[in-house]
Amino acid sequence: MSLQLPGFLRRALPSVRALTLIIFLTGTVASASTFHVAKTGVDSASCGYSGGKPCRTIQYTVSKRAISGDLVLISPGIYPELIVLDKNLTLKGTGSGEAILDGKLAGTVVTVQGGIIVTLENLIIQNGSLNITSEFQGGAGGINNSGTLTIIKSLIWKNHISSTSGSLVPFAGGLLNEGILTIKES
Repeated sequence: MSLQLPGFLRRALPSVRALTLIIFLTGTVASASTFHVAKTGVDSASCGYSGGKPCRTIQYTVSKRAISGDLVLISPGIYPELIVLDKNLTLKGTGSGEAILDGKLAGTVVTVQGGIIVTLENLIIQNGSLNITSEFQGGAGGINNSGTLTIIKSLIWKNHISSTSGSLVPFAGGLLNEGILTIKES
């Protein structure tokens, strides 16, 4: 006597076998990691994990340490950085103080690239600056979103834009959204 599985289970069986093989061969199931950033940290190949030294800069953590799906916890302080997000991440301010991402009027503070899913939580994004020099140039001083962005309990302020030409594309001082945007309690 043979066991007859329902049709939906027979169709799913090859996927289940492949997943079982991957878990067997690697011995683990991939899970998200949490990285820590603090003004007292040091950017290194081993920074960021709980219990160890935090990383010093957000961009180093994003580009060199984190992988898609990870959480980056940012301790209170002023981080003078221009951050480009090219993988799915959550950046979250922690502690009793404020985690401030400060562009120092040097460019766009946070750029979310197309196809990327990002959450920004408990952060202040300030002093971004963009100078529009071409009629085909667009963007924002604070946040330029081309992906899927969720902003939670965050403040976007003191961001600037100037133009030396009549731009034909969208631009904004604080936030330019050309993707999907959700704002909660901000």
